[in-house]
Amino acid sequence: MPVKFSVVLFFLFCLLPFDLPAQTVMAQRIRYPVAAGTFYPRDARELARRTADLIESADRRLRLPASEIPKAIIVPHNAFYFSGDVAAAGYAALRRLKPFVKRVVLIGSSHQGQYFGISLSQAKYWEMPDRQFEIDRELTEKLLKIQGIGFDSDAHEAESSLEMQLPFVSAVFGKDVKIMPILVEDASIEQVSDLIAAVWGGP
Repeated sequence: MPVKFSVVLFFLFCLLPFDLPAQTVMAQRIRYPVAAGTFYPRDARELARRTADLIESADRRLRLPASEIPKAIIVPHNAFYFSGDVAAAGYAALRRLKPFVKRVVLIGSSHQGQYFGISLSQAKYWEMPDRQFEIDRELTEKLLKIQGIGFDSDAHEAESSLEMQLPFVSAVFGKDVKIMPILVEDASIEQVSDLIAAVWGGP
């Protein structure tokens, strides 16, 4: 039975690294931002300041016990001025994971692609106003072995839902974290289950 991912939410998984043989599966290309200057500031300094302010404000409101740190969060992907404070609350809950997280998996719905299944970006880097994010090649190779998962760079080039998370990812986890952006449209329960099992990375 197909599962339709059409809500304005996405899943973010924070994973510890694990060893896999590295293989070259992506072109040496860059995916450039499509929402800079409209959904979030284009200027790098202003983007960093605005993101930090949102997270600090959210952290002051957070009522999460110190012993409870989520492994996954669901946050909106709209413009900063629409839902940035809500998204920041989710990321504020992850701040204590910074020393341990080397990879962030972003799973979101597509508003642009016309495809079935689960798609990955073929870019090696995703550009943002303040930095480049490296795509996790090893995890990409692992995911490509799952039936129903393949490359659809056109969908990723035009979609902003995952891009909207990157200022928060950078603010919380720093400059060295890798990302794994994944778009899901019509996919079977089995495909989604296999995807989550592949990226979950432990307890």
